[in-house]
Amino acid sequence: LCHHARQPRDLSDASPSSRPKGWRHALGRKPLTQVPTRSTNLNPLRDLSPSVEMTKRMVSVFCTLALFAIAPAHAQTTSLNLENLAPVNQLTYSDKACGPAAILNALKFGSPEHRTAFRQIPGANDENKLHGIIDRYFCRPSVVSPAEKRYSKFGGVKYRALTATMRDIAEEFGLHAPHGREIIRGADQHPMEFVAEVHRSLAYSLRFGQAPIIALSSQIAEFDDETGNWRWKSLVDHYVVVTGVPKELRKSAHGFAFDYIEPNGGRHATGFINAERRQAHAAFTGSSRAGRWLGGNRHLLVTAPESPSLSIADDAPWHSRTLIVLSYMISL
Repeated sequence: LCHHARQPRDLSDASPSSRPKGWRHALGRKPLTQVPTRSTNLNPLRDLSPSVEMTKRMVSVFCTLALFAIAPAHAQTTSLNLENLAPVNQLTYSDKACGPAAILNALKFGSPEHRTAFRQIPGANDENKLHGIIDRYFCRPSVVSPAEKRYSKFGGVKYRALTATMRDIAEEFGLHAPHGREIIRGADQHPMEFVAEVHRSLAYSLRFGQAPIIALSSQIAEFDDETGNWRWKSLVDHYVVVTGVPKELRKSAHGFAFDYIEPNGGRHATGFINAERRQAHAAFTGSSRAGRWLGGNRHLLVTAPESPSLSIADDAPWHSRTLIVLSYMISL
């Protein structure tokens, strides 16, 4: 998958009061240009090589076929207008600042109203703005642990604390307040329905200019010497901002590609979200202090090769494999 330029989208008349209706993209195909026959008077040895004109026509045909092949994927994307802007880089503050950086990126690449709010945040550049919102908003008491601040230089930001901060900023600048939720499939929900539900939530939020913030969590299977059993262990939570998803999914789609902003280094990236029905994995729900693991493949898996912070150390043994899941979402 590659990134592509996207046309600006007018969101001035958008209102989240009604759900957007899906639409299909129709691509008309013109018949290929007929290749002219070659003269029978040509020398047989020379006739083995096509003429210059025929070569041009063949190249034109192949280019046309290539455009037909890639155009639908580009045209059928619900996405934000990126305008070649550089994303906010969390490393200008800390390797734990993915949450604050995600909020700034959601504002910077969102609707015109979100971009206005981004410009109004004090700071001459992205680095100053990142330091500014951490000092202003993330030093407030955490909604998870009121005795603690929302941001910790050791543990970053918890899901609910990041949601509360995003809502505080939305209220201050007159934006629609997003909501946060765990992304865990219902026990009786079909995996394909769950994929479609998550896709609709992302597309709906993008449609109205609110870039969804999602939490990607890496997990690893660990052997417990005390019980003699293998168990799941959480490693890292990481926040990224979704900037594009397909407009529509096939009815039986197992997953979909998505464009996102990787704050670790500040760059645009592409990943894939899918349901896993064969390889067993568990889903962690609740806080780190009072949470529990759920069986039944209740999370959606994520492939994110451009997010190195979710991987284990380079010197880890070959049998250590991380599993990345979509665990939380902040969106409209």
